[in-house]
Amino acid sequence: MEHGPILPILIPLAAAIFALAVRSSGLRAVRAVSIGATLALVFVAAELLAIAHGGSIVTYELGSWPTPYGIVLVVDRLSALMLFLTAIVGLAALVRASADTDTLGRHFHVFFQLELAGLSGAFLAGDLFNLFVCFEILLLASY
Repeated sequence: MEHGPILPILIPLAAAIFALAVRSSGLRAVRAVSIGATLALVFVAAELLAIAHGGSIVTYELGSWPTPYGIVLVVDRLSALMLFLTAIVGLAALVRASADTDTLGRHFHVFFQLELAGLSGAFLAGDLFNLFVCFEILLLASY
């Protein structure tokens, strides 16, 4: 998994955009996109946890820019465990919300996926600036 560390951020972001695109098709399609993306996030997080459990620390430099200038994601045991727990709890909460309460908010699934993207980015951030950016993505969905 060469690009594995970026997938926990890209999957929910893509799902949020795709959920907006299929919104006209009905709530069933939006639910399928959201649950499918969260399930994919669980599998990616499990794979990253298995890699980190071996003791290796994986760093991912977006655009091959070095640390002070680029976005660096770091996967170690703690971040992989927190990412996996977030994905599991997120999937359980999403399945429960899809039973009846997701209709209360107009863009519930879009905001839920943005929350997952922000949390995933916060756990994988390699520096304080990117941690702040991921918190802003997380808070964007909260507002």
